[in-house]
This record gives sequence, structure tokens and C-alpha cells, in this order.
Amino acid sequence: MGRSLNGPVKQRFAVAVGAAVVAVLLLVTYGLLLTNLGYFSHDELQWGAGAGVDHWRELPWQGWADFTTFQYRPLTFNLWLLIAHVGFEQPLLMHALWVAFGLLNAVLLFGCLYQLRATTLQSVAGAAAFAISPYAVYVHGWTATLADVLWLAATLALLLTLLRLPVDSRWRAAIAALAFTLLGLLAKEAALVIAPLLLSAWLVWGRQPRMAAALLGSGAVTAGYLWLRLSTLLFSPRPDGAYAWSLSMPLSRWTEMQVFPYLPTALEFNSVSNASAARYTLALLLAGGVTAMMFLAHRRIGTTYLFGGAIAMGPPLVLAVGYPQYGYGFAALACGCAALAWPQLRPRGQSVLLVALLLAGWHSYNIAREMHRIGAIQARYSPALAAAVSAHRNRHADAPTALRLAVSLDADRGVFERLSREIPSYAGIRIGDLVLLVDRQQRHDAVIGADGSIAWVIAH
Repeated sequence: MGRSLNGPVKQRFAVAVGAAVVAVLLLVTYGLLLTNLGYFSHDELQWGAGAGVDHWRELPWQGWADFTTFQYRPLTFNLWLLIAHVGFEQPLLMHALWVAFGLLNAVLLFGCLYQLRATTLQSVAGAAAFAISPYAVYVHGWTATLADVLWLAATLALLLTLLRLPVDSRWRAAIAALAFTLLGLLAKEAALVIAPLLLSAWLVWGRQPRMAAALLGSGAVTAGYLWLRLSTLLFSPRPDGAYAWSLSMPLSRWTEMQVFPYLPTALEFNSVSNASAARYTLALLLAGGVTAMMFLAHRRIGTTYLFGGAIAMGPPLVLAVGYPQYGYGFAALACGCAALAWPQLRPRGQSVLLVALLLAGWHSYNIAREMHRIGAIQARYSPALAAAVSAHRNRHADAPTALRLAVSLDADRGVFERLSREIPSYAGIRIGDLVLLVDRQQRHDAVIGADGSIAWVIAH
């Protein structure tokens, strides 16, 4: 008798402790994101420079009909320019807005789980697990990821709309799918996965008329998009760099997506390959354990997690270089599956999911802490760089030369390479090709400190 009562008590205690830890991680992690005084990389600085015009009508808008551009994302880029025009000089405002966008996606995921007849507690847990996942924290903490936030919002909003419609509601389902797929594709090409996800849902969860109609609506938009973009997407890929692609890459990218959450010191995917064999093996075993728990809970949940998750990863699976934002949709699907699987697992199976969640939450905290650190550096470095370029240009007005900067021994060179890469201007001061990072052994005009300050080698 004592044993039968002790088990449930221990289980409830473990869940309560896990929930408390996750709540603390959420508060601390998002506290770091909300108090970030700067930006993470060159992307925000480049677009911020474009948004620094006197009037919003002068913004360099992307044409809505320019289907030949490599990244056709007019909704994302135009909205980003407009937001940055108002708030770029206030990083705290920008980060607050991105956190709000991200948490809205968590709310949409909550709504989807609730419509799938999960309990309120399950739905909250799934949404919280998504919000604390490394993929979500990376996206919510980096203000260059508006495209990812928007396409996933369109996907989740579509799913929530479909789940709220009667099963036999065909026309409304088709119209909703057409509209939300169009919005997603205007935000990012990753929305190409919406139609395949609908097909997967139709096959796995019952061949409902509303899902069939939604598939037709989404498929029509997707087919039109591919017809307009085919030459750019397939026949004019970037020859090298982040957008080079190969059909030999999907297994590598898929494996990275699986193990990344469980490598708590990895900021980006390049750290996955640098992990020790022991750490990588443990992460792979935990990822395999999570997959096994999904199938143990229910065949449909396991199939959705494994195959639907691969679909949600989408086009980036063929890219030569992977980045955490590519796993944003996968994180939402995975956390939703985990929430649905939880009540159907025995305590040992639930323990596997709980360990995975806590390790992923620790990883998310580390990502937020690193982004906060880099933001503080950028807040000091970019104004110092603009001032140094201006002073150097005035000093060498007769014979203009690039400002040669060396990085101090205790500084993170990679951070400053990203914060200096192809920045057109900052605070109205042209930078462009007027800055050159060199080795300390080479001749240099100034030295970058670990905190982002710049010290002249000779007096100016």
C-alpha cells in the first residue's frame, strides 16, 4: 500500500521541481534578452543603416513583385525597415518587440494544443517548453530573425484556424490555408513546408475534409510561388558560403538539429562539430531517447515528431552551413508532440522528456547570456568604431586609407569580425570599406579591447 501511494507522490514532486526550474530559467533567460543593450551581428547593423533615413518614404523598400531577388522576403524586409526606422537606436525596445513576437508564437502553440484536446496544463507546458528551447531563445534574442518569427506565426495561426473549423468545412479551410501560406511565403521561403506539413497531418491524423481542402489551398499558393521563383531557387544558388547547397547534406543538417539542444555550450551549429566525442554521443543518445518516447506514447505522435519534424526543418536541410534559426519550426512541432505524449508515458518515459527539457533550458540560458554579452560589446564598439573612422578620415583627408584595427589578446576576434562585416554606416558615419581588421603582428592604427573600446596606437 505504501509503495502504491509513494510512486504518484514522487512523480508529482519531480514534475513540480521540474516546473519550478523551467519557470526560473524562463524568467532569467528572457530577463537577459529584454535587458540586452545592443545587437548580435552584422545583419541588424546593415539593415539599421538602411533604415537611418529622414522619412519613412525614403526607406529602401524591397519590391513586392521582384521575384528574381535571391531572398524574396518583402513582408519581412519592409516591416523590418519600418520597425528599425522607429526603434533601431533603442535596442531595448527592439528586443522587447522580438520577445513579444516570440511569446505570441508560444501563445498560438498553446491554442493549437488546447484545440487538440490537451489539458490546460499540458498546453501551457508545451508552450513554455517551446519558449525555453534553444532554437526559440536564439530567434527571440536576435532581431535579424523577423522572417522566422513571421513564417512560424503564419503556420501556427493556420493550424489554429483549421482546428477551430468544423471537420467538414472545406471552403473556409482552403481560403485560410491560401491566405496564411501566402503570408508565410512573403516572409520567408521556409514557408514552403506548410503544404507538406498539411499533407503529413492529413495522412497521419485522419483524412479529414478540412485538411484536404487546406492542402489544396496551400498547395496552389506554393506551386505558384515555385513557378515564379524556380530559376532563382534552383538554377542560381549561391556558389559558396552560407547559401551553398548539396543533396548530400540533409542527414548532417538533420542530425545537427537533433543534438544541438542537448549541447549546452554551443552557441551555433559550428560548435556541434567541435563537441567532444563523449558529449556528442550523450547528446545523440538523449535525442534518440526523446524520439523513442514519442513512439512509446503513440504511433501518431512518434510519426509526427520524426517525419513532421524533418519536414518542418525544410529547405535548410540541403544547405552547406546550418544555423539555429533553421530549427525554429522544428522546436514548435517537437514541443507540441512532447506535450501530447507526456500523459501517455510512464514515469521513466516522462523523466527522459524532463531531462531533455532541463538540459535544453540550461542551453537556452547560455545562449541568452552570450547574446547579452555580445550586445554590451556592440553597444560600445559600434559608436567607438564610427568615431574612430571619422577621426582617421579627418587625419588622412589628403590621402584616404582604411583604418587598420588589431584585436587585443583577451578579445573575441570572431565577435568583432561579425560586428565589422560590410557595415555601410553607423550613426550617419560611413564605414563600408574604411575599416580593416588585421593581425596584431601587422601594422595597425588602433587596438580593439575586449569590451569593444578602441585605443589608438598613436595619439590622435
